[in-house]
Amino acid sequence: MATTNATKDRHLPRLPTETPAWITPELVQHTMRLWSRYEPRPVTSEDAVEMILHVGELFEALGLTSADAGGVQP
Repeated sequence: MATTNATKDRHLPRLPTETPAWITPELVQHTMRLWSRYEPRPVTSEDAVEMILHVGELFEALGLTSADAGGVQP
């Protein structure tokens, strides 16, 4: 049975209201899955957004863009 977009959307995390538009629910979901393996407690969507923002700040400090990492520019 094929998965519909509506079915997929039900499993995507809700993003905090102040989340920048370039941070997608899929990116947050991926971050939550990845880092929950290494954290003593499950990573929340708020935790994941904070992690992603910090990585973005690191890229900025290093003078890099998301395009340098193979992503698209926000």
